[in-house]
Amino acid sequence: MRLPLYILPGLSPEAAAAQHPGFTVILNTATPPAGALSLTGCVCCTGRNELRDTLNSLYLDWAHDRAGVKGAVLVPDAGADIGDLCEYLEDDLMLRARYEVQEA
Repeated sequence: MRLPLYILPGLSPEAAAAQHPGFTVILNTATPPAGALSLTGCVCCTGRNELRDTLNSLYLDWAHDRAGVKGAVLVPDAGADIGDLCEYLEDDLMLRARYEVQEA
C-alpha cells in the first residue's frame, strides 16, 4: 500500500495539519511546531537525501504501526520548484513504491 503525500507550498504548518489530520507535516524550518518534522536543507536541492530518509523512516513507522501515520504533507518554501520536486519523488524507486503524490 502506498501512503498519500501532499505537497502544499506556502501553507502554514498549522493549516496543513488542520487540512490533513493524522498526517505528518514535513517542512523546512529550524523550529517546527509540535508534531511537525523539520529538514535542514532545501527540499529542491541540498535536502533531497534528508527528505528521502525522512519519508522512508515515516513509512517504516507506518508499516510497524508505531505512530498512527496516515500519510505526509510536505510544505516546501514558497520558491520551491514543485515540478522538479515531483520528478525527484517519482525517480526514486523506493519513494515511488511507498508514496503516492496527491493533488491538493
